[in-house]
Amino acid sequence: MIAEAPVKPSIGMRLRTIRRERGLSQKELAQHAGMSLNCISLIEREEISPNVATLQRLADALGVTVTAFFDADEQVDVIHIDAPPLPPATATSSKVELQGICTSLGEQAMQPFVLTLRPHAYAGGYAAQTGHGFVYCLKGKLKCDLDKESYLLDPGEALLFDGPLPHRCENPSDTEAQFVLVVQPAEVSAAPLAVH
Repeated sequence: MIAEAPVKPSIGMRLRTIRRERGLSQKELAQHAGMSLNCISLIEREEISPNVATLQRLADALGVTVTAFFDADEQVDVIHIDAPPLPPATATSSKVELQGICTSLGEQAMQPFVLTLRPHAYAGGYAAQTGHGFVYCLKGKLKCDLDKESYLLDPGEALLFDGPLPHRCENPSDTEAQFVLVVQPAEVSAAPLAVH
């Protein structure tokens, strides 16, 4: 079955639904995720937009992948997104726009996003996760700090890295930057590849 990219429910709504399915109160989720109760409440009410690192912490606490916050009700075998435009932004702030893309594949582990950074904005906050990360610069300039090293990417340049390395992506310029971020948890990245 092939599906066009479906309209996604909001992250706050999905978070509330998954939390309730797990039988957790906002306070219990906050404790499991190492976050404040107020932060959980604000995300669920769509008053703040979580970044990728926050989504990863919530996903870990709930025992789901980050893509669960973007999943449509119907799971498909193939997802096709026409270009342009990209799907609507699923998390935004004055500095960062996050778009979850291709997030309805059955038992999906790879978690792809498109992030747009306003001038001098950053994403990640030196976040670390299990597995691997992949960054591909689409436009503008992107400064990626990985542990103690910094890499300046131009459009078409990419980085593949171990997720446990502290990392942050920053737009050092006066113009907008955009990049693809793909996150893959360790339990999947360590699995043998199937023959295609």
